[in-house]
Parts: sequence; structure tokens; C-alpha cells
Amino acid sequence: MTINLDTSELERVLHNAANHLTHTAPLMADISRALLSETLLRFHFGGRPAWAGLSPLTIARRRGGAGAILQDTGELKRSIKATHSNDTATIGTNLVYAPTHQFGAKQGEFGRSDRNTPLPWGDIPARPFVPMDKNGDIDHDGFLTVSEIVDGYLAGSFG
Repeated sequence: MTINLDTSELERVLHNAANHLTHTAPLMADISRALLSETLLRFHFGGRPAWAGLSPLTIARRRGGAGAILQDTGELKRSIKATHSNDTATIGTNLVYAPTHQFGAKQGEFGRSDRNTPLPWGDIPARPFVPMDKNGDIDHDGFLTVSEIVDGYLAGSFG
């Protein structure tokens, strides 16, 4: 008795999977775009969870009064960019004051953006706009977003 197996379909599936797992730039592009979207949603909804309100001093100094938190001029929101390579998915901003808003700061401490200048005003509460925790790791919402994209990518890799 002889059994002949046609492995051409299996070979096609495995070749497709290997190609997807080697050339991950499309996956990284999807992840970076999704993390940027998650970040922009935080600006839209005023945080996830909600950010602390503005102090009366901050409201008085703002151009638009109370307005949307972290959006007095819109510079911070506009500065956030998504980039990727075959191996990385990145979102971020190069604004020196961004870490102070992301992580918060106490009055009299050196600001995270300029370690030589103590903050002259009151405490600034953390208002995490990038989906990461205080340790720099992806937060729960960001993790769920990335997991969903990776699961879909892997499912498509073996199809």
C-alpha cells in the first residue's frame, strides 16, 4: 500500500507564515498607527481613565480658559508621531515638557524635561496621554490593542 500526500498547500501556508514572520514591517506599521489612535483617543476623551482637572491657576493662565486638558495650543497633540521599522513600532513626541504631563511632577522638583530648573508652580498631576504606565511599559488598553492586531496578523499568516 502506498499513500501519496500532496503537501503543496501545507508548503504554501508555511511559506506564507515564514514570510509574514520575517517581514513584519506591515505589522509594526499597524501597531504604531493603532497606538497613535489610542493616544489621540485619550486627548479626545480627556484621558482613559479621566485626567485630573485643571487648577484655577492653570485655567487663569490659559488662552482658552478651562478648555480641553493638555490642549491649550494643541502643540502637544500635534507633535505625537508614529514610526515603524521591520522590528519596532514607536509613538512619541520630542517636546521637552511631554514627560512632565505624562508622569506628573511635584512643586520644587526638577521637571522631567529640564532637570536643572525646579518647577515654580504647584504640583502637576500625571495625565498619561501615551498608552504606557509609570515604568515605561505598555498599559492595559495599549496591550489589548496590540494583542488584537498581533492575533489578526498571525491568523492571516497561516491562511
